[in-house]
Amino acid sequence: MADKVVGESVLSASLQVSFRRNASQEFVDFVRRNKFDEVLDDLKKVLVSVSKVLNDAEIKRFSNVDVRVWFDFLENYIYEAEDLVYRIYTEAEEESASSSSSISKQVSNFQLHKIIESIKFIVEKVSKVGLIEGVEIDSFQRSSSSSETSNLAYICGRDAERKAIIDLLLPDKDWHKISVIPIVGEVGIGKATLTQLVYMDIHNNSNKPFDVKAWITVGDKFDVFTIVKGIYRQAVTDSPNCHIGNPYELQLELNKSLEGKGFLFVLDDVRTPNFGEWCAIKRMFSFASHGSKILVTTRFIAVGSGRATVPICKLGLLSHKDCWQLFSKRVFNNVDPRAYRDLEEIGRQIVKKCRGAPLAVILLAGLLCTNLNTVKWKNVLNNEIWRSHGPTDFPALSLSHRHLPNHLKQCFAYCSIFPRGYGFQKEKLILLWMAQDLLLPQNNKMLEEVGEEYFNDLESRSFFQKSVFCDFTRIKKFLF
Repeated sequence: MADKVVGESVLSASLQVSFRRNASQEFVDFVRRNKFDEVLDDLKKVLVSVSKVLNDAEIKRFSNVDVRVWFDFLENYIYEAEDLVYRIYTEAEEESASSSSSISKQVSNFQLHKIIESIKFIVEKVSKVGLIEGVEIDSFQRSSSSSETSNLAYICGRDAERKAIIDLLLPDKDWHKISVIPIVGEVGIGKATLTQLVYMDIHNNSNKPFDVKAWITVGDKFDVFTIVKGIYRQAVTDSPNCHIGNPYELQLELNKSLEGKGFLFVLDDVRTPNFGEWCAIKRMFSFASHGSKILVTTRFIAVGSGRATVPICKLGLLSHKDCWQLFSKRVFNNVDPRAYRDLEEIGRQIVKKCRGAPLAVILLAGLLCTNLNTVKWKNVLNNEIWRSHGPTDFPALSLSHRHLPNHLKQCFAYCSIFPRGYGFQKEKLILLWMAQDLLLPQNNKMLEEVGEEYFNDLESRSFFQKSVFCDFTRIKKFLF
């Protein structure tokens, strides 16, 4: 689901960045000298034509198969056009620096004409698939004082699970040298959030039950060497750099640095490790002291049951009471919701549509918290996306993304270049946004300041999640 949302955002971003680059005087002068002005003008006209129905397409693609097919074809041609325009743009910059150009060797009018004709053909099908021009998507703008409070401050309804996991961590209740504690639950159920809470509880415990701790987001690929190397960086070097190139050397370094020490390692979002890979992980840390623990979060019960040394902690859906508490704490900032009678009634109905998934509640609360307007809340409540999504989809994510202002959609789309769970520094990400021309200049503000506002806004809407499980406090975790 998240991949679909990012894909939709990338298409919008491609159009907007293309328009801005076409407006550059340096770019215009270059294409005139190289006789690309006519074909690029034609491209711009067809992109403007497409943009008029893009909002309607992005809304209907979830419920209408014909629109989805139309959108996919359009997306492919837009990407091809974007690649060619970017190559021209790059040549324009290089020519201004060196006065030489190889544009005729890299791109041709024929290629652009072919793409334009393909896009025109797609545009001609607009009425056939039922798309209309001028559909507006209400962007929920956020105030300049966006809250950066961590989602951990709003967790509700997990006290029993939290206590049970801590009890398994603190005393050594089984005879295994290394105990494995799986936390299993569906997407958006709060596995990582609960684990972060437990991790911080252990970190702040005055008795310091573990000598070393590390948190690794695993994701689709379970690679033993990569995982162990990541643990070594966090637990031993406390640095993002590690030049060890083979498993044997890594094993020696681990033995030397961690022998006889107790550890707590979190393997977050584990999906497909086989038994042999799991045994290899445990062998790499066989030198640790008795009572070491590995917390595993996973969506799949089979992954958890095959590795557990204790009963699995299976997270269920939150009750409506807990979901409402979670929602109202964030939206009304601990003010009694009865002070907003009209909004309270609408909010309770919105919370019901989240079906007990805390991530859905957090996303919608982040969307609505600075828009205490009954009309906008009713638009969210009655949105057709609730009806068009299947049981495995995540409509709250689509809704939250749909109502992002366009400038934030572009920056969020750019983050799709990072792998799932990738940690990045805010300052470095802002520089990357600047390099891609994704930040809109504002009066009396440096671009770095604009980028920080964008970043904080996305974080407050829960599209980014601050990492709390390591000493690199500036590192952020990409949520989806």
